[in-house]
Amino acid sequence: MVSGRKNVTSPPTGTHRDQYRYALAAFGPVLQKLRSVIDRLDALEAELDELGAPWTPGRVPGGRNTPES
Repeated sequence: MVSGRKNVTSPPTGTHRDQYRYALAAFGPVLQKLRSVIDRLDALEAELDELGAPWTPGRVPGGRNTPES
């Protein structure tokens, strides 16, 4: 779908629209899982902050408990 739309000014074809709908349907569950992981990560980082855990490499920079904050 994406490559068929590059540098084109005409409207999308029915096939493009179908491909978009299929991709959107497939992406929905993935997005839901991603949001769940992000929520769990936020909860874990909040718990680490409550426990007074020091910042460790790999934690999201600019978070609540980083050397910069």
